[in-house]
Amino acid sequence: MAVDAFENQCEKVYSEIIRMLHKEGCRNGDRIPPEREFVERFRVSRPTVSKALTRLIAEGVLCKEAGKKGTFLSSANGIDATHRDSGKFASGHVSSKVLKYVVPGNWGKFPVSHGVMEGIYSVGSKLGFHTQLEFVSDESDWANKIVKSAGYECVGLVIWGYDFELSDSIYETLDNSGITYVFVDSMPEGRDVHFVGTDNVKGAGKTVDYLVSLGHKKISYITEDARKGSIRDRLTGFISGLINHDIEIGPRSVIKIDENDESSFNERIRSLFETDPSQRPTAVFASHDRFLVKLCSFLNELGIKYPNDISLVGYDDIDISSRMPVPLTTIHQDFYKMGQIATEIIVDSYSKKTNQRRQKIMLEPQLVIRESAASIK
Repeated sequence: MAVDAFENQCEKVYSEIIRMLHKEGCRNGDRIPPEREFVERFRVSRPTVSKALTRLIAEGVLCKEAGKKGTFLSSANGIDATHRDSGKFASGHVSSKVLKYVVPGNWGKFPVSHGVMEGIYSVGSKLGFHTQLEFVSDESDWANKIVKSAGYECVGLVIWGYDFELSDSIYETLDNSGITYVFVDSMPEGRDVHFVGTDNVKGAGKTVDYLVSLGHKKISYITEDARKGSIRDRLTGFISGLINHDIEIGPRSVIKIDENDESSFNERIRSLFETDPSQRPTAVFASHDRFLVKLCSFLNELGIKYPNDISLVGYDDIDISSRMPVPLTTIHQDFYKMGQIATEIIVDSYSKKTNQRRQKIMLEPQLVIRESAASIK
């Protein structure tokens, strides 16, 4: 879908969700339907719904609540008459001070970063700052849209680092703007920047430790090309885990795939399982939960059941992980806390009107044990 068509569809779904919530009499604090129901109701893609919901979260209309599953109509703002009619910021007030959350133009396919936006809002809203979601599609956007301020003051930028490879000129633009910026999730290589993320080396190591504790020695790791910092760190943690447990590293230990190439994905996965049963892995660890979602469908076609025939463990704890027919064991990252800490760094720098020493904060990964991994029989 062309970018303009996608944006127009997102705008339409955004308006339809507002009208639906009002028409159905949703009250502040009510849980709204899950994304998949909006997808079916409006007959659109999940990225389209995802982007519309994220905008509503950014505007304070919707929120996530600690310890609860799902998305809720915000008790603080909700949908007032102004928002119903015009789609403007729910409180009727747009702060002149703005925090921007900067994500790639193709962000819709990455559901894990929802919590970052909510974390930004949870801190910024208490100080009267408006949270604004900004999509970057090309290099000129950084100068013309991200650091540019028209009628408001940009307090700081939280940049989702996973899908960005910024040039020297962009960093120069950011530094010259005087705006504090913090990367989250994935740290740029060779750059002295503020960063908040998960200790991915430790997270992958924890996963190997857990599988070994279940008796697994034949463990395959499915990942994409490990160019990104967070993905490379997970591979490092996996390999280190194998070495720590004296497990042989062979050609089936690491399987690199291109998730956008369906035939390549199927070919690489098939090579793991259509072989001598004695050579098959007893456990698969994936660098992303979404890889496991595809893998589960593929295994069903081959008649391979998990966790009876093979154990599966993922990374990120995306929403669907707990709703799979056999819920997935996975590493949980606290994206909400990432957003909070990144915003606190920005607010501290803004209040002191000074460029502080670059902070690099690594959060503890959490292993969420569900039913997809089992002991060797």
